[in-house]
Amino acid sequence: MSKQVNGKSVSLYIDESKLRNSVHGDLFSCVDCHKSANDPVNKNLRRPAACVDCHADEQKAYEHSQHAKAKKDGASTANCADCHGGAHEILAAGDPRSTVNHANIPTTCGKCHTEMDKTLAQSVQGQAIARGNGPAQVCTDCHGIHSTKTHSHSLP
Repeated sequence: MSKQVNGKSVSLYIDESKLRNSVHGDLFSCVDCHKSANDPVNKNLRRPAACVDCHADEQKAYEHSQHAKAKKDGASTANCADCHGGAHEILAAGDPRSTVNHANIPTTCGKCHTEMDKTLAQSVQGQAIARGNGPAQVCTDCHGIHSTKTHSHSLP
C-alpha cells in the first residue's frame, strides 16, 4: 500500500507487531484514527490522523511551550513523534522501552539538545541516572512535559 506525496510514492506499510504492542494497538482500529479511510482496503487516506484529535489537552499545553514558540519563529523543533515515536509504535510511559519513560528522558531530549545531554551526563542527576537511580531528576521534572519551559522559567 502506498500513496503519492509531491510526486513521490510513500509507503503506508504498518508493522502490525509494533502496532499491537503500542498504547494505541489494543484500543483502536485503523479507521478510528484515519476517519477518512473510507474504502474497505484503506487506499483512500486523504487526511492523516492527528494527535490533537484525541490529545487536545496535550496540544494546548504544547502551544504554550518553548518548542511551539521556536516553531512559530521558523525553527525546526520537536513535535509529538520526535518525543513519543510514531503513532503506530508509541509505548506507555511506564514501559522501560518507551522514549518517554522517566529513565529515558535524558536520551530523548538529548537527541536534539546535545549540549544539555553532555552537561547532564556530568551532573549529579546524570550520574544518578547512569547508576539506575530511578528517582533522579530528569529534564521533564523541571522543564515540564508538553509545556516545556526555558531554564529561567523552570527555577523555583
